[in-house]
Amino acid sequence: MALNKNVAKSIKTRQENELRENNKLIAEFMGLVKSSYRNMYWTEKSKEGFGEGELVNLLYHTSWDWLMPVVDRIEGIIDEHGCAKYNVRVEQSWVDIIDNHTSDEIVKVDGDNRREATYKAVVEFIKWYNEQDTLTDDDKTRIEEGLDHKG
Repeated sequence: MALNKNVAKSIKTRQENELRENNKLIAEFMGLVKSSYRNMYWTEKSKEGFGEGELVNLLYHTSWDWLMPVVDRIEGIIDEHGCAKYNVRVEQSWVDIIDNHTSDEIVKVDGDNRREATYKAVVEFIKWYNEQDTLTDDDKTRIEEGLDHKG
């Protein structure tokens, strides 16, 4: 019995760590500023680069109010001609993110429900996006200046 409890505890801890890391990834993409408090972020950055505004716990994995501004941010990334680069399509239990120029499917993720699938898709997109060598200085500036977590 003790072994089963330890295994279950280990799995839960790993899942919590994964959620924490994924929320951190999204927060950085959204321009939030890490605070000195564990798992807490500031909603704004001062001119000096310090956190200010509201101090928040990250809720991307549980709240549409937090998650949809991330979708808006992804769809708000524009190319040098002012056109949207990406389209996020949210269906009943899956989400895909398409490159509008090439029609390539960048991410396609299933989930138990729309919110879970959307969360997984934005995490996968951000990981992919951060690996791209094609980020322009304008793209990086747009991400850094970002909207607050509520759009």
